[in-house]
Amino acid sequence: MRFHHLTGEPGDDTGTLRRDGENLVEWGTNPDGSTFLEIWTPLPGADGATGSWSGPDHHVVRVGRHVVHVDSRAGTYWRL
Repeated sequence: MRFHHLTGEPGDDTGTLRRDGENLVEWGTNPDGSTFLEIWTPLPGADGATGSWSGPDHHVVRVGRHVVHVDSRAGTYWRL
């Protein structure tokens, strides 16, 4: 899969996803040639409303009680 950066360093990550129990494992290559490994784990309280929104230089994602805001300076997490 390819993931295009909308915020931060320009370019595309290229990676592969696989399930490991309840986790989602992603590994691949960054635009600069370095590699990454990310393990995505379901969080308690993820049931409920979901959505994602983008604006000039920022992105917001909500999954249940979890909200993440990312812009070119930083990322912030809230639990509702």
